Order: sequence, then structure tokens, then C-alpha cells
Amino acid sequence: ERLKHMTFVTLLKHFISRRYAENAHYEGDFYYPERGIGQLPEMMSARIGSENIQLNSRVTGIFHNEKRMEGIEINGDALVDSCQVVSTLPVVDFIAMMKPAPPQAILDAARALKFRNIRLAVFFIRGRGINKAATMYFPAGRYIFTRGYEPKNRSGFMSPQGMTSFVAEVPCFADDWAWRADSPAFTEKVREQVLETGLVRREDIVGCADERIAHAYPVLERDHREKMVTISGYLSGFDNLEISGRSGLFKYLWIHNLVREGRNIAGRVAVRM
Repeated sequence: ERLKHMTFVTLLKHFISRRYAENAHYEGDFYYPERGIGQLPEMMSARIGSENIQLNSRVTGIFHNEKRMEGIEINGDALVDSCQVVSTLPVVDFIAMMKPAPPQAILDAARALKFRNIRLAVFFIRGRGINKAATMYFPAGRYIFTRGYEPKNRSGFMSPQGMTSFVAEVPCFADDWAWRADSPAFTEKVREQVLETGLVRREDIVGCADERIAHAYPVLERDHREKMVTISGYLSGFDNLEISGRSGLFKYLWIHNLVREGRNIAGRVAVRM
């Protein structure tokens, strides 16, 4: 689906015509916020109103009466009454936090699901750019990163004049070295491997940063659908609960899918209220 424009003809054009290769994109055209993807939640927040949003608030308990969601525990103590609940929490965590606990078959199905984390290494670089690629993939086993991208290629506002950046994605589990390592050790290892690719020169790197993203990817093992059918069947029995999001639905979904689903959920909730 992502590469629906890749055909035998487009591949031939890519290799024959330099102009085509520089302008064609196999994923089609797409829109991107000038100052990064964070503008989307920022604009949503402005529309919703900051007074209606609680930040730094970790869900620690989900209370129900086996037919309806009754309340959400925040940060281990505050309890928020709930007439409607829409959850994008990782489904594994959601099931584990339910009080009273779901049936054992539901708990077992949830515990069997796995997520893979992502840790990003970001390098700030002198120069106008590395190349024109939207995304670069690194399947070779000698690299701990599998994908990289240059944000400036999506929007010129993403780097200062005469500068660029390179983001390397390192997939890992919670007990892997790449997730547990401190920032200096992690960025140093990734930097040395990025230098091996020849994309960047050591003297052009002026700084670095890193970021952890938990539950980034559902691990789609052979029987994951059967487990989710079991879990979804149980959760659908609550008449004031909606589950969404890549982590909540345990599906590999993209932002435009999720925004559309959010609108659909808002419509259903509005009808019920």
C-alpha cells in the first residue's frame, strides 16, 4: 500500500531519467507541517483548549463494573470519573491496569503480545544536505539502525540555513543494550556506524541527541490476530469504551489513518452523549 506507485514502468523511468528519479516519489505526494509533525498535536491542543488537557498524567488504574468504564486513576492517586473512555494506551498495559482484572484468558492473550521500542539518535550537521531521499533503509546486519532520514528533506524549516540533521532509528526491546545504554555510549556507537556509511563526515557533526519511544511497533507474530480477536471481543462488551491508536489496536497504522479514525470515534461518542 505504501509503494502503490512502484511499478515496472516507474522503475525503468527511475533508472533512465535523472530528472524523474529526483522528482518521483513511490509513496506519492504528501503534506508535511512546516515545523515538524509536532505541529499537528499543537494545533489540536489549541483547538481543544489547554485547560481541558492534563499533561504529565500517567494512567495507573482503569476501574469498571464489567459493563461500563467507571473511572481512571491518574498518577496512582487521583480518580477521574468517566462517562466515555477513548484509549490509545498500549493494549497490553490497558488490560493489565483494569480493576477488577479481566478473565485469565484475556490476561494471557495480552501478555503474549509484544511491542518493539525505538531509540532515535539525532546528529546535527554542517552543510546544505546529505541527499534528497525522504527515507533511507539500512538492512545490513552490521548496523544497529535500520532506517534513517533527513528532516530537512520534508521541510526546509527543519534546519537552520547551511545546516542539516540526520536521524537514525534503532529498533530494540526493553532489555536490549540499545535501550538501556546511557546517552553518550548510545550516540557514540550510532555515530561511528553512520560514519561507516560515508553519508556524513566526522568533522561536519556539531552535536547530537537521543530520544526513546516505547511501544513504537507492534510485533506481528503469526498468531497475533487470534489474540487480538479475543481481547477485542472482551473490550467491545463495555458500552462506553473506544480503543484506537497503533498501540491500542495492535496494528501498524499511519498518522492519516489514525486522525481519520479519531474523527469517526468523536462522532460516535457525540451520538452516545
